[in-house]
Parts: sequence; C-alpha cells; structure tokens
Amino acid sequence: MSSADQLGEWLHANWNVAVIAIFAVLGLIELIFGSRTRLANTGLDRLATNFGLQFSNILVVMALPISLSGIAIMAPEAGPALVGKWQLPGWIVLAAVILGRTFLAYWLHRLEHAVPLLWRFHKVHHTDPQLDITTGLRHHPVETLLVLATYGALLLLFSPPIWAFAIAELLMFANQLWQHVPMRRREWLARPLGCIFATPENHSVHHSSRRSQTDSNYGVLLIIWDRLFGTYTDPFSAGEMRYGLGDGEDARAANLLAQLCLPFMRARPAVD
Repeated sequence: MSSADQLGEWLHANWNVAVIAIFAVLGLIELIFGSRTRLANTGLDRLATNFGLQFSNILVVMALPISLSGIAIMAPEAGPALVGKWQLPGWIVLAAVILGRTFLAYWLHRLEHAVPLLWRFHKVHHTDPQLDITTGLRHHPVETLLVLATYGALLLLFSPPIWAFAIAELLMFANQLWQHVPMRRREWLARPLGCIFATPENHSVHHSSRRSQTDSNYGVLLIIWDRLFGTYTDPFSAGEMRYGLGDGEDARAANLLAQLCLPFMRARPAVD
C-alpha cells in the first residue's frame, strides 16, 4: 500500500478529528485576526441557529446507509473508474480531482441560485445577516441531501483515488469555513490571492443583500471558474454591503425552527 493510500485510509478513519481540528484552527484565526466590529455583533441566538442547522445535517448524514467516503472506497469496484484507472503522477491526479471538484461545486452552486426550487433550500445559507466561521455550517438538511446525491453519483462515475478525494474534500471544507471569516481587509494580500482562490473578501460579495452581487462569486476554494464564466465581482469595487436577504428575512434569521421551515413557506421577493 502506497503512502498516498495510507493517507486516504487515515483520513477516512479519522475524518471527524480532521474536521474538528480545521474548525478549531480557523476559529482561533478568526478570533485573532477577524474584524472586531463584526465579531462583536454576533448574537447567541444566531450562533445557536447556525450550529443547530449543522447538527441537523449531521443527523441526516448519519441516517444515510453510506457516506461519501464509503462511496469513494467502493467506487473503483462498482463504477467505471474514469479517473481511478489512470496511471498518472500523484500531483496530476490531485490537481485533476481538485479542478473537477471545484468545477462541479461552482455549477451546482450557480444552479442553486438559478433554479427557484433549489434556491428555496439554499437561501437558508444566505439569510444569515452576518458572516463568520459558523456561516459555513449554515445549510438546510435537504440541500445537504441534494448535494451528497450529486457528488455520490459523480464519485461512482469517476472513482478518484481515496487519498485524492479525501484531500480535496478537506480543502473544500476548510475553504467553506475560511471564506466566511470576517477578516480585516488587507488589499495588498487579498487581491493577489483572490486572483485564484475564493477568499473571504471575494465571498463576502456573494452574501450581499443585492441580488446582482449575490449572483456572483460562486466559487469554493477556487475563484477561477467565476472569472472564466463571467460571474466574478471585484470585492474592492463593490461598495458598502449589507448581508442577509433584507428586513423580512433578517427578523427570523436567528430562529432555528423558522429556518428549517423556510423552504416550505411562501417565497418573499428578492432584494436588489
């Protein structure tokens, strides 16, 4: 067994440890380097709602008969293994998996904004009137099921090596948290990083209450797909932004039950 395969098996066996470690490290970074003004306005009800939504997602995932990592392990035997059968250097395989994973995430995220039924569930993520690391945990469980079903089907089709899948998923999870951290803006650093990566500055535009800004900067981990497909908005020329979806949505943003029921309620007009 190669060292790469051993890494994949270790991550599969210790996935929860790795996830908790990433959350702890990024949470510490947020406390030290995050915007003091925005962090000071965080309410306990809002935090309880964000963690409550994450807990509901954990329960849903635990109830599934198989996990994504389980599918990744069985995929070479069950599917055509379009990637897994390639005899390529490890760095090329990892690069291909990351590019493919971020490409899929971009288009799925874009569809969640474009298709009204999908937006009903995804908008729970956008009702948060503030941004911090816990916003990355704020997803409706039905949205999570849809995402897992899509990724699971493509795992069976392409069957990447388990180690490459595990590394890509950890990077995606880390960035999902990181891009919501309310960092103090340092344009000299954020601008060059934002040419390739989905930075907190880039992603903050995506959470604007203006629909034209919300429907941009979809990328997770990589922002190159937004630049390539014309959905990129420069955060340093976006002006002052308000987060959330407006007064009507903000009033119930910190209510866990309201957020779980939100997709099934009458849709409110979008703010622009």
